[in-house]
Amino acid sequence: MSPPQLRELRLVAAMVWEGLDVVWSSRALIGHSDSAETAPDTIRGDFSIHISHTSDSMEGAQMEIQLWFQSSELVDWADEANPSSIYPA
Repeated sequence: MSPPQLRELRLVAAMVWEGLDVVWSSRALIGHSDSAETAPDTIRGDFSIHISHTSDSMEGAQMEIQLWFQSSELVDWADEANPSSIYPA
């Protein structure tokens, strides 16, 4: 592979989060999409780059989940040894 092709490769780690107020919680963790308005101690605020995406609503999330995943790829995850570690849905 030549260097220009290598520069075009991007690693994507797609995931679906669920839980109480998950849209608000994920946006609080990641930060505002406008870098001028993002707060410190967020992913975007600390790294000063638009490195991640989060849905802006439950409706948007449903559309994006269908875009990125097949239903067979979505699994319910539970820590059987420590059920209190799971944030309630």
